[in-house]
Amino acid sequence: MKKKINIAVVGLGNIGSYFCNEIVKKKKDILLKTGINLNLLYVSAKNKNKKRPFKFKNKQWIHQPLNITNDPAVDIIVELIGGSEGLAKKVVISALKNKKHVITANKALIAKHGNYLAYLAEKNKVNFEYEASVASGIPIIRCIKEGLISNKISKLIGILNGTSNYILSRMEWTGKNFNEILKEAIKFGYAESNPKSDLNGDDVASKIRILSSLCFHTQISGNNILIDGIYNIENKDIINAKKLGYRIKLLGITEMINKNIFERVHPCLIDINSYIGNINGVFNASIINSSPVGQTILQGEGAGPGPTSSALMSDLYSILRGNIKYPFITPYKLRKKIKQFNYSNYSYSCYLRFEVKDKPGVLSSITKNLSENKISIEKLMQIPDKKKRTASINIITHKTVEKRIIKCLYKLKKNKHIIKSPTFIRVVDINGNLVGINSMKIASEQVEGIGFAIPINKAKRIINDLIRYGKVRRGWLGVSVQGMTKEMLRFFHIDRIRGVVVTQVMEESPGARAGLKQGDVILSLENNEVSDKSDYSERVSTYPVGNTIYMMGL
Repeated sequence: MKKKINIAVVGLGNIGSYFCNEIVKKKKDILLKTGINLNLLYVSAKNKNKKRPFKFKNKQWIHQPLNITNDPAVDIIVELIGGSEGLAKKVVISALKNKKHVITANKALIAKHGNYLAYLAEKNKVNFEYEASVASGIPIIRCIKEGLISNKISKLIGILNGTSNYILSRMEWTGKNFNEILKEAIKFGYAESNPKSDLNGDDVASKIRILSSLCFHTQISGNNILIDGIYNIENKDIINAKKLGYRIKLLGITEMINKNIFERVHPCLIDINSYIGNINGVFNASIINSSPVGQTILQGEGAGPGPTSSALMSDLYSILRGNIKYPFITPYKLRKKIKQFNYSNYSYSCYLRFEVKDKPGVLSSITKNLSENKISIEKLMQIPDKKKRTASINIITHKTVEKRIIKCLYKLKKNKHIIKSPTFIRVVDINGNLVGINSMKIASEQVEGIGFAIPINKAKRIINDLIRYGKVRRGWLGVSVQGMTKEMLRFFHIDRIRGVVVTQVMEESPGARAGLKQGDVILSLENNEVSDKSDYSERVSTYPVGNTIYMMGL
């Protein structure tokens, strides 16, 4: 490779301007790490006179970006326009045909035209790099392409959209509704002014198509995949999920089932104690199951100028080091088209919420319909509203196939006592599996019995304690607590309901030795916020006996 390389950047929004600044600022670092003298030759955007944090010289400005792609002096083109069609598509195709290396953050373009773009890159022996297109600050694409290249990947599951994750997290933390949090997200820059693709699942779907191709060495699928967004998630669902031991997350999942690919995007109920269930705010995370490595977990910021620029720079360094690679790991000719798994045959548990008139026989009509479709109930919670004479019936089912659920819900829509369309959310653990069911049957024909679920992390802990000590040992601080009231919030100047108040400290207990006193407020344990009394008790009991707990309080 030449010792001097010319680069051009097309698109000077927040990300483009930030990236250009990084190129200039890190010129010496680039030379040190690659041996290449990098020169920012051209920039291009819609409006030359727009105020930007990056300042360029007049000679660097090119109004028509297609002129850049035809200039023999340009070696690398960075496309940051966005969109799957129009100018972005023309720039990238022209650049590759003219044997220019291309770097892009454009997931929509790759998801729709990635197969053809990879073909052009291979044909012209140039790089087509797109690390920033998925989860920005998390090097998930490079991890799959290089770190796990010798592994056989079976499944990938992840939180891949910071906007939706921020909204769901804030709804839980503040109690505000979807529309209130969406306005807040737009105000603070966590959501675009038109966030439709983030909220309806399309953004994650594009990313999942890209990741599927990398994981399973296939063509990017044009199949109709299961896509469901978060528009219908209400505060009731978030509260109910938490009571049932879950948290709602929008997940993108891809896996191979019987030589068919199963790509899907939808809200999920995730165990509240699971790793991915505790990824909140604008953060992204992914879990990759592969052999022989096993489980690989990646976490970080998935959007914003800084993380996106970091991913773009990693692609740039890779090109400057002279690595000409197949864009999707395997050559274009060896990547096959593959059928989509029929998701109506997929089996999992699900959460159902019915808003109904509070009348005798309504619950039995719902359970009868479920039974007729061979759907059994794992958990049931009914919450009446006496003022409105309505009730919210919340159900977690045992494992069943999706087509039974769809058939059941279609029939229940005709039930005149059901006020609005039922809410349906799938229940998965981090591997997409039901973790296990315990049941108890009483010897009587009149008694149905009791069923309940035990998360696998709890089961493992109990088993280990029984093997090692002959009994279950639970963490204990010797401290009694109570939840926060509105009056206490005002007294302690706390902005929302969280934390617990210490009401009693036993003498010579771990809590007493740590200096806890009556009236202290415990806000977090191990940097994880304490939501209420039950949350506090549950988490303290899970800490191994003898370990130190770090807490924050008032």
